[in-house]
Amino acid sequence: GQPQINRLEFFKLVHLAFDHCLGRDEPSDLLFYHIHNPDSWALLNYLRYQNDAKLLLSVREPLQSCESWVSDEKYDEAVSRVQQFLFEFDKIEFKFHDSRGIRLEDMKLDTDRTLETLCEWMQIADNEILRSPTYQGLKYWGDPSSIKLGRKEPVIGFHNDEFDPKSDPIKRKVGYFFSERDQLILRTLLYPVRVLYRYQEADDGQFSNDLDTIKPMLDEPLDFEKKLADELPAAQLNLKENGSRQCFRNALHDRWETLDTYGTYPNMIKPLFEGRIY
Repeated sequence: GQPQINRLEFFKLVHLAFDHCLGRDEPSDLLFYHIHNPDSWALLNYLRYQNDAKLLLSVREPLQSCESWVSDEKYDEAVSRVQQFLFEFDKIEFKFHDSRGIRLEDMKLDTDRTLETLCEWMQIADNEILRSPTYQGLKYWGDPSSIKLGRKEPVIGFHNDEFDPKSDPIKRKVGYFFSERDQLILRTLLYPVRVLYRYQEADDGQFSNDLDTIKPMLDEPLDFEKKLADELPAAQLNLKENGSRQCFRNALHDRWETLDTYGTYPNMIKPLFEGRIY
């Protein structure tokens, strides 16, 4: 044995033990690690040990995704999540690592081509089992929240997976939590992402006008903030003194100033491949 091992070595040993339990005589050196929504500290700490890692980000329509992130949260958690989301696509880690974003819409609606491209990028063989959401023969029901959102049966595959149409992850409309004003602000700040990932056609003239329109709005609470503030205890109702609110205002202005200066977010994570707009 060795006198000590580092975290990466321990991480690999866990995978070796798992493969051994399943009777895999020739375990792969290639590891897939589902590090779910890591904060910057967790991701940077991981990359400190695995500095040649490739990074894969799951993407869906930004406003739709952001709205689902925050709709069940309290005030501090909600504004923190929106703030995190606005910086999700141009992290510094993406600049220094081979990184790609993969759209949920492509996985569900263009499955074969998407998986073929993904496997090529990951340097693994495409296999039909990738289209079957099972784990060691067990069917997967998805995240528990998916039942709340209308899941009617276990996940059965990308093409035929069914939700209630009003709550389908890629079909439900934005607006059950974000007002029209909120949507204008967030859609403008996410414009480069939405164009890069083909959620809208480029319209730089309208984008420039929208930037001018939303600038004075950024100093006032968004409508979802007001809605959540009404649920706060009386002692916390003064949003001007709320630390989360102040950080959120600074983040909104930071994103606006970056767009005003560069017209985009430099170093955004690249899409896995070019495809059609749905």
